[in-house]
Order: sequence, then structure tokens, then C-alpha cells
Amino acid sequence: MRKSLNKQNAERWLFTGLALLNALPLLIFAYYPGLDAPAHLYNAQLLPEVLHASSPLREYFAINAVTTNWLDHILLALLNVLLPSWLSLKTLQLLLVLGLVFAFRYLIVTLKGRAGTETLLILPFAYSFPFLLGFYNFILGIILSLLLFAWIEKYKTEGGYAKLAGIALMFLLLWLAHAFVFLCFGLSLVILSLSGLFETRSQKDFIQKQIQSYAWLLLAALPAIVLCFDFFVLKPLLMPGTDRYLPESERLSWLLFCRPLVLFNSDTEKIPALAMGLLLILLATRVFYENLKRIKRSEPGGSRLPGMFSRQNHWLLTTGIFLVLFFILPDYRAGQGGHISVRVVTFLFILMLIWLCTHSFSRWINRIIAVAVLAISVGRFVQTYEPYRDYSSSAEELAGLSPLISPYTATMTRNYSENWLQLHLPDYAGTRNLVVMDNYEADTRIFPLRWKYASKPLVRFDKTGQPFFLLEDSLAKPVGAVLIWDIRKPGALAETDSMRKGGFIPEAISAYGNALLMVNERTGNPVKTVLTGTIEICPMHSMLDSVLGEFAATAIQQGLYLDGFISKVADFERKNGIVLRGRVSIQSLTQLKQGELFLVASMSYKGKVLQYQATDVGYACSDSIAIARILFTAPPSTPGGAEIKIYLWNPTGIQYCIRSFALNRWKIPVMEDYPR
Repeated sequence: MRKSLNKQNAERWLFTGLALLNALPLLIFAYYPGLDAPAHLYNAQLLPEVLHASSPLREYFAINAVTTNWLDHILLALLNVLLPSWLSLKTLQLLLVLGLVFAFRYLIVTLKGRAGTETLLILPFAYSFPFLLGFYNFILGIILSLLLFAWIEKYKTEGGYAKLAGIALMFLLLWLAHAFVFLCFGLSLVILSLSGLFETRSQKDFIQKQIQSYAWLLLAALPAIVLCFDFFVLKPLLMPGTDRYLPESERLSWLLFCRPLVLFNSDTEKIPALAMGLLLILLATRVFYENLKRIKRSEPGGSRLPGMFSRQNHWLLTTGIFLVLFFILPDYRAGQGGHISVRVVTFLFILMLIWLCTHSFSRWINRIIAVAVLAISVGRFVQTYEPYRDYSSSAEELAGLSPLISPYTATMTRNYSENWLQLHLPDYAGTRNLVVMDNYEADTRIFPLRWKYASKPLVRFDKTGQPFFLLEDSLAKPVGAVLIWDIRKPGALAETDSMRKGGFIPEAISAYGNALLMVNERTGNPVKTVLTGTIEICPMHSMLDSVLGEFAATAIQQGLYLDGFISKVADFERKNGIVLRGRVSIQSLTQLKQGELFLVASMSYKGKVLQYQATDVGYACSDSIAIARILFTAPPSTPGGAEIKIYLWNPTGIQYCIRSFALNRWKIPVMEDYPR
């Protein structure tokens, strides 16, 4: 007995230690990647303010009282009372990662009476693809589902009105978290209940007691069921589009390569995902083999159905039903939304893990599980370290501009990034001050906030249905500020010029030069910069007089380099950072091709290159004329003796003529550090 207790204690400590170790990736960087995470954090920041009757935000937003997707917003809003916004988000993410694994273990202990090493299988699923998408309410729904499975199991054996009241509350919380998970849980519970009744069909007294328990459970779930009926039937989403299905080959690949574990790149992350898929197949084969042996040992004249419908295999039947749903449901359902397949397959794998962990394995298999899970987790972290780091750096960059935007300012966001994970990243700039930004959540009815009629200050649609942005519109609130992300893109550089013509002046640029804040001189409020010293904001001016057209009469150029401008870092720039914009217009004698001519900006100090950027002029070429732009930024810590050089690099020795060559300095503050 003592040996058994020591073994259980060792397993408990092993699980706890590895679960805490599994949470370490969240602590390395300030911001963990999440597609919808910035939007959730931003709306949670707005939510308490919109509840105040006198808040200026009530001009823009209203509350969706009866809807799902509330739970993570409530948690973030409560955490924001005590913690900075970035730490509130990290606390929620830690709660999700640790909550999932410990809720899973709690369920296995409830079902089996103890937990073995096989429960470690849940650890890699803490960082699933839905978690990367920022589907935090979906993850919360899975956690609540695991707890509900355990509580219902205890209620069926022990009873008690206190447990029933707790279950009723959990049903409501599950609905507040995610309606789709509520449906998945309800379907799973029905399958498990019918399987249990079939297994005990010969025990009439026991069946009667179970039916009575299920009736009480149905009554406890009734409020949540009514809300679900109202959401899906009485008030459908009515989203445009047609049903879209994944190809069958892709669905099979998702099962083999364990799709929930693939985050950024299926090519680079397929080995750990495939290893996990093969491990689950190995364990499932082992369990099937043990079940067949047990069935064969049954009495020759007796029925083998009880062996097939044993208590552990109820979860196998549920897993099979969701496997069928995975193959027949669309990935996008017109009127309901998308990402259906990834949600179903994630729930499917969780059910499969429950089925596997309700069985026991030999010591050598448990050792394989422990080593494999540790190797898979470490391998996934190594492969995804760089995307984690880059995302956190970008999020900090945008969050650093948040204190510079005056509260309640209607801020237009323009995102030129081609990275799908950065779709909602500019929302981090609205997480410290109560700023009105483009808010995709408020465009739907499935989140706590929604736009009021004619209050949205940012987006309109033209006759073709394409979105465009207005600076002033009689049907919208005036825009006071513009935040442009990934401003090195040609389209973003061109837009800064049009914004200046529309009355917007550059206010500040982020530390790494990827984000630009511009303020409307007519409607925008003055910004109180956090930088020390006097900050002079003025329009762009040329580095040299009459630069435009200086080289217009230059003969045909064929050398390797053509110097454009050389300058020293000025005193203002040593205190406040430097922002340079270069532009060159080239007319080539032949068609310019990619990789033939580059516009280069570099900064060096005592012979050492500090920064270097190059724009491919050939890649930007249209016919025989190419116009290229380059944006060069340096933080305030740039040495005073640093030298800046703009030049053309001609590695292939092509012939070309220069139409114009210009360089401008922006005298605006560059954020070196991020205000906390």
C-alpha cells in the first residue's frame, strides 16, 4: 500500500513539474503570439468603461448582453484592475495552459481513481493551433467541459443539490465561454449517457436512478440551452458566403500529423506533430489489442457487447462520432462562420486522449510516453522560438505608442503587414489608453461590444464592396489620429504623403521603425510625449537644398556604386532618434529585373555598420521606370559621430539613367524604450 502511494506521489510530482516547465515559453517574452489576442485585450479594456453611463465611449459602443464569448473578456477586465494590460493577458494565457492540463488530469483521476504517466499526453496540446489563433474562449470552454465531465460523474454516484447547483453554474459559464464548445459538450454527454444506459440495461433499478440523475442534469442545463437556442435559431449570424469544405486528403493529413500541434509552418513543424500522431496511433493500437483479448476471454455462449461497451470505451464511441463529424462538417458554414474543422479536430483529439488515459499501460510504455512528450515539447519550442520573439517585439513596439494617443481619440489603423498573425496586432496600441480603434469584434454580435449606428469612425465600403477609409464623413465620427503598421512597405510610404496632404502630421515613430503615429491637426488632441526634452514637430524637409532633380542630367551610370548622400547624425537626432526617407526614380535603358539594382541606406560609426537596409529597385520596376522608397530609423541611443549614407548599388553592372534622387529627414520623436 505504501509503495503504491509513493508511486502515485511520484507521478503527481512528475506531472506538476513538467506542467510548470511546459508553461515556461509564456514567461520568456512579454507577449505570446495570438491572432485575436490583441482584440480581446483591447475590448476587455473598453468593457468596464462602456458600462459607465457617462463614458464618452458610449457614443461609439453598446453592450451585447445576451451573447457568447464573454468569459475571457470578463477575466481580462478583472485582471486589468490589478495588473498592466500585457501582464493581464499573460496571466490569462498561463491560466489557459495550466488550466487545461490540470483539468484533464482531474477528469482522469475522477474516472479511473488515479492518474498515470499517460496523462502527460495532454501537455503538447496546451499550445494548440486554436491557442495561437487567440481562441481563448474556445480553450476556456474545453477546460470547463473537462471539469463538467468530472463533476457530472461524481454527481451520478454521490448526488447532492450543492453539486447540482455547481453544475448548473458551470453550464452557464460554458455558454458564456463558447457556444460551439457547449454544443460539442452536450453531444458528448448525450452519447456517454446513452452508452452508460445500454451497458447497464439489465439493471432496471440502476437505470431508473440514472434516468432521474439525467433529468436533474437536463434541468440544470436548461437556462444555457435556452440561450443556445436563442443564439443559433432565433438570432442567427447571417454571415455572407457559401459553405467551404477541406479536401479529404487534407483531413487525413490533419489526423496523421496531429493538426492542433502545427502552429506556424507545417513544413518545419511536421516532425514533432507526426511523432505525436504516431505515438497516439501506437497507444490506440495497444488499447484495441487489450480490448480484443478481453472480449475473447468472455464466455463462449455470452454476448460480447458488454465488453465492447465497457466504461472506458464509451469515450471511444464519442471519439468516433466526432471523427465522423470532422469528415462531414464544412470548414466554413455560411451564416455561422469559419474555423469549424480545427475546432472539431481539437475536441476530437481531447476525447481520444481521455479514452486512452482511462486505460493503463505497462511501465516501458509509460517511459516512452514521458520521453516522447518531453522531446516533442522541446522540439516544438525550438522550432517556434523565432516567431515567438518577433511577435513579442512587434507587440511591444505598438504598445509603446499607446500612451502617446490621447484618450477617446478615434484612431484609424492601417496594417500593411503580410503576416497573417499580425492581422489585429495594431490593437495593442489601444490597450493602455481608452482609444477608439477599428474593432472587428464590434462588427459582429458574438462578442460583448458592438458599434452603435453611424458611430464607426473608420471604415466604409465603395460600390464594389471594397473597404476604404475616410478622414471625414458625415456618417461617422471624425478621425483624430492614424496609426500605420509596417510603414516600410511601398504602399504605406505613399500613404504617409497623402495623409500629410489631408492634414495629418507625423507625431511619433516606434523604436524599430515599423509603426508611425500621425495626428489630425484639425481634430486631433495634442499628444503629451513621454520623451524627455522639448520635441519639435515639423514637416519633412530636404537634407540638401534643391535635391530633387540634382542628378537629372547625370550621364549613363554603369559603376558598382553611386553615392547619393552622406551626412552626420545631428544633435536633435542623438536625443530623439532619426528618421530618414530616401526616394529614387530610375529610367533604365533595358527592362530592370529583380536583383539588378538596389537603393541602399546604411549607418556606420567608426567603420562599423550599425544599420543597413536595401530596397530592390528592379523588383519595384514598372515598364522602364522604377520608383523606390526606403525608410531608415535609428533609436535615440545612436552615437553622435555616426555617418549616414544613401547610395545605389549596381551588382550586375546594368546601364541606367537617374531621373531623380531625394532624401528627407523627419524631425519627429523615435521611441527608444517602451513606457510601462
